[in-house]
Amino acid sequence: GIISQSVKEVVQSLVDDDMIYTDKCGTQTVFWCLPSDNVQKKKARLANLESALSQRKEQLVALQQEHSMLQSGREQSDSRAALLKELSALQAVRSEQEAELAKFAACDRELA
Repeated sequence: GIISQSVKEVVQSLVDDDMIYTDKCGTQTVFWCLPSDNVQKKKARLANLESALSQRKEQLVALQQEHSMLQSGREQSDSRAALLKELSALQAVRSEQEAELAKFAACDRELA
């Protein structure tokens, strides 16, 4: 035979997944589902996904425009290469100074 507990579990999982609906009518609980509900849910999901897709496409176009705008100022040249080399050297000096400062931070009374 069929175990009533397993039927309750299956029906409850269908209710939780919004595949069927439940209503309380007096002392009875009625479970129901209309065939058009699935179609409406799928149409709503499709509309949401199409909306999200169009937003992502707009975002992609905006990011591509921003990328091309930013790339226009980054052409490789001798002056740019020299500035990048100087920047990396200054960053190395700064990291060395921060490391040296960290060694002395333990002795600083204001920081301790």
